[in-house]
Amino acid sequence: MDQLLYNFINQESNYDDDSSYRECLRNMFMMIELTPNTDIDHITNDENNYDEESMSKAMDIIYEKTRNHKLFQYLYQHGAAKMFSMDQEIGLAVLCSYDYFHLFHMCLRDFFKNAKAFHEKSESYMCLTNKLI
Repeated sequence: MDQLLYNFINQESNYDDDSSYRECLRNMFMMIELTPNTDIDHITNDENNYDEESMSKAMDIIYEKTRNHKLFQYLYQHGAAKMFSMDQEIGLAVLCSYDYFHLFHMCLRDFFKNAKAFHEKSESYMCLTNKLI
C-alpha cells in the first residue's frame, strides 16, 4: 500500500465529534492542508479545504488491494446496503463514514499488517460486522 496516501500503521482512528473525525480523516488520508481562510468560520473553512483528490486516490488504492478478499467483499456489500445499493465502492465510502471508520481502520490495519491473520474470527472484523448488521 502506498504510505503516501493512507497512513494506517502510525495513526489511531480516535474521534468523538465531527471536528475530530475530520482531523482523523485528514491525518489518515494524508490530505494536503490549504492555507486557512480567516474571513470565514472554522467549519466552512474546513469543508472548503477538504482534499478530495487525496481521499479519492487513497480509497481507490484501498479498494484495489481489498476488493478480491472475501471478508472485505462482505463488508463492502453490507456497507453499500446501508445506502440501498449493491455497489461495493459505495460500501467502501460508507465504511469511511463517521459511524464506521474507526472499526474499518482497525480491519485495514490488521489486514495490511498480516493478511493471513485477518479472518472471520478477527476481533476487528467481528466488531465491524456486528455494527453493520
